[in-house]
Amino acid sequence: VGLFTGYGASRQSLEARRLEGVMKRYELGDSRVDLYLEEMHVDKETCIEFNVTREHDVRSLQAANSEVFEYYAPERKGSVATSYVVEEYLAPDLEPVDTVNPPIDPVDG
Repeated sequence: VGLFTGYGASRQSLEARRLEGVMKRYELGDSRVDLYLEEMHVDKETCIEFNVTREHDVRSLQAANSEVFEYYAPERKGSVATSYVVEEYLAPDLEPVDTVNPPIDPVDG
């Protein structure tokens, strides 16, 4: 999942999603979060919400690129460049944060 420049993903919210069984594991990269899922279906939407924090003030944010692919068959993939709606709110168990809800629609390649 691509992140806006200047934003970082919350390990706390990612770990909470992992413990809920939403994903198998995650890895934080430079301006992205890699999510590892057991399965996805092309006819069913998959949505994983996690919190991000604005670490730097960046003007004119550009769309972030996200990609989904099968681990053992990377030629089967889909991607999307998305402009996100960023909302500030207080999560029940977290400090005030900016949150990003990127849609990922897998497409057979």
